[in-house]
Amino acid sequence: MAYNIELPDNNDFLLPSEEYFFMVHNGFKEKIKLQDYQKIYQIPGLYDQIVGILKYKTPEVLSNLLNNEFIKISSTISKLTILELGAGNGIAGERLKRSGAKKVYGVDIIEEARDAMNRERPDVYEKYFIEDLSMVSSETDKALKKIKFNCLFCSSALSHISPSAFSYAFNLMNNHAWIVLNLWKKSGFEEGTGALIKQMEARKILKIIRQENYQHRRTVCGETIICTAMVGQKY
Repeated sequence: MAYNIELPDNNDFLLPSEEYFFMVHNGFKEKIKLQDYQKIYQIPGLYDQIVGILKYKTPEVLSNLLNNEFIKISSTISKLTILELGAGNGIAGERLKRSGAKKVYGVDIIEEARDAMNRERPDVYEKYFIEDLSMVSSETDKALKKIKFNCLFCSSALSHISPSAFSYAFNLMNNHAWIVLNLWKKSGFEEGTGALIKQMEARKILKIIRQENYQHRRTVCGETIICTAMVGQKY
């Protein structure tokens, strides 16, 4: 189902947390924040439609980068057991599956994300956890530690993930596990989990193998957002 969506007609600079759009129905314009994921995920197909309008490219870019590294070593990502942080409605997990991944597990803190995934992409994940990894329950902790993960994948969710949650997920990975993520080019490494990643690199527990800038998406006002995509390995 396609919705009648309108973007703001002003050119004011908006932070990502301030971005919004209008959904028009029955002659009424409803203003929806772009990061109001609980609401967006409750409306079938709305998330995919709005990110399509904004030319969201990150799942494809990250999957391609990971695939290219495996091509270099004459291997395939079908051998990976992937944990995807901030899995949302499964749009990135689906892209991984199309790239050849066989085992992808998702985790998110938003129940509506899991509901949207079950509704729109029910066959993507081996299992999908609703959990805050900064205060993980004993049940989920046991379940995750039974799985031998060798890839941590995070598409566009790192700014919403605390350093402690990322550290927990990183520690679940086997040695030499692949780490695939993106950060804002301008400020992504300055604080929070982005700063933690730079510290991990400095301490040589994370080796960055490939890094490149790319167009993440456009803002609701039409500006280009540049992010840095990274592929590394845990040491």
